[in-house]
Amino acid sequence: MSPSPQQDSGAVKELPDCPLCLCPLENYDVTHPIQCASHHCDFNFCLDCIESLIKSTKDEVEASDDNVFKVLLHCPNCRSDIGPSIRDTVLLRKVDKYKALKHISTSDGSIVKDKDLSASELRFKHGLEKDVKIATAIEAAQERERQFLRTLSESNLQFMDLDLGIDSLEKKGELWSFDDEEGFEADIDGTPKSFVFKHHSDMHLEKHDAEDDLINVKSDKTLLYGLEPFMTDQEKQYITYLLTSGSPNNLAAAAELLDRVAHLSRLGQYPCMKRQNSVCGSKSIQSIRNVIKEANDEKEKNTLAKQQKLLQVGTRREQKLLNDIEYKKEIKYMAEHPLPARMPKYAEIVADKPDLFALTVIDDRWDGSVQDAFSRITVHKGLLGKTHVKKHYSETPGIRRTIDQFSAKHDGKGIIDVSRSRVLVSSVSREAGMQGVVAGDVVSHINGDEFLGTADDLRTMINEFEEGRTVTFAFNADKAVAEALRRRSLR
Repeated sequence: MSPSPQQDSGAVKELPDCPLCLCPLENYDVTHPIQCASHHCDFNFCLDCIESLIKSTKDEVEASDDNVFKVLLHCPNCRSDIGPSIRDTVLLRKVDKYKALKHISTSDGSIVKDKDLSASELRFKHGLEKDVKIATAIEAAQERERQFLRTLSESNLQFMDLDLGIDSLEKKGELWSFDDEEGFEADIDGTPKSFVFKHHSDMHLEKHDAEDDLINVKSDKTLLYGLEPFMTDQEKQYITYLLTSGSPNNLAAAAELLDRVAHLSRLGQYPCMKRQNSVCGSKSIQSIRNVIKEANDEKEKNTLAKQQKLLQVGTRREQKLLNDIEYKKEIKYMAEHPLPARMPKYAEIVADKPDLFALTVIDDRWDGSVQDAFSRITVHKGLLGKTHVKKHYSETPGIRRTIDQFSAKHDGKGIIDVSRSRVLVSSVSREAGMQGVVAGDVVSHINGDEFLGTADDLRTMINEFEEGRTVTFAFNADKAVAEALRRRSLR
């Protein structure tokens, strides 16, 4: 099998084959060699063989004579222990491998600018740079590798002095070259970008959007309508990010996603690995995270074993006590972090004539306050047929603290805008009611676009829709609710 070429100073060098599987070594295999404790071993093998070796050490292996033995992480050549450093080698090789696959770095090691990267490549690059755990692990692995190479260089130079004599000193620079910049170095020359980006045109964000990076948001199950068992970890994190971003458009998107998850839950469909990998993460980043996690798990193996042993000893009574404590914590948390009275909703309604449409609407005004999000709105018709709108404001310490957060005046209102007109749902038919729409909901988005018109504008729009067409609505994804959820998440 022919070895793979390596670019070096304009010339093409042939890389050797892996001595174990006989496949050609890659550039990253040579750049990050096996850190063998025996400095004169120089035995190196490919990334696939390393991962196979690590996998074989996890479980006991049964031989043909029924004897069980354990495979150790020893160098196949000199039998020295490579367990302490092998996962550093895997991590650094994978980073270089995926950077090359994503075209983030060129064959000569130079960094490609953000503007020349595709959306997928850009997400991967910023995943490496912005994920604190990954960046810290890579930096630590690089430092340990540099120390190993430095020690190896000194050891070999001392050997050359003894074996070749002083005259060979002039050739040392040609034979040995160890650059402190070897390995992965992040090029942070622009504003950090979130994983939610899909196109380069979306890269211009406001400062607070960049700081609210998706990968730093923790999922909040109190925002997920009890649907968390039917969602992947990435979906929980992503929807939490949308709901707490302070953007009405993000709230509308979150409402639609939650509606889809609710539909899957009614079908009994639980999350699978395909959904787990497709939402906002990448296989490359996840592979690197797995290497880091495996290394950390190995170090904490004894501690985890002790904790699991203690958990197994628990009785039903102790478990009930723990459940009661957890329930009280949730009650306390909700009291301190109350949800708005109106949460975002999503509905699909078939277009029909205005007098036969699934809902009727009425004009209203928003006073520009965050307090409005915590008010329950009721709409009813009087005896004379006139429609009345009434707002019931809630007043609790938790609501007050949420509203007054970041407000210049601590008056329990939280004014963030001037008074504006809006449209409320005044009545619903069975079609809309079955989707959770109720009188008093605020019409905020139609077919994905923010709606800023009047009730007459909405009726005209409905009348222009082709009969039988499905129209999508988002309710309560308005500025007041968006700001209330953002302030709640920052408490």
